[in-house]
Amino acid sequence: MKTVTVRIVRDPESPAWWLAQFKLNGRSWCTQGAIVDEARYMAADLLKLAGASDDVVVNFAYDDRESLASLLAHPVTPSLLSEEEAAAQLAEEGDDDLDQELLAALRS
Repeated sequence: MKTVTVRIVRDPESPAWWLAQFKLNGRSWCTQGAIVDEARYMAADLLKLAGASDDVVVNFAYDDRESLASLLAHPVTPSLLSEEEAAAQLAEEGDDDLDQELLAALRS
């Protein structure tokens, strides 16, 4: 079973929009949505189009502190990481600045 982490971030060029970014089979993918859920659902569709099999586990990581806190308090899907799982995964993945910001947000 393969795991893919989809990062949901604010679009730096259009801050009212959200980007969903992930890597699959050595390639980077990105899609955009007007709301967090739209970006998330579009990422799920794009994963299928990119060739993800049915046994791929998708984890969503959010880069907006307000949305992150809200979504962790009220998960909308079973695939949403718990706070502890997200912190553990981010600690494992390395020293990327985004990971460190997310880890700090989770611990605050």
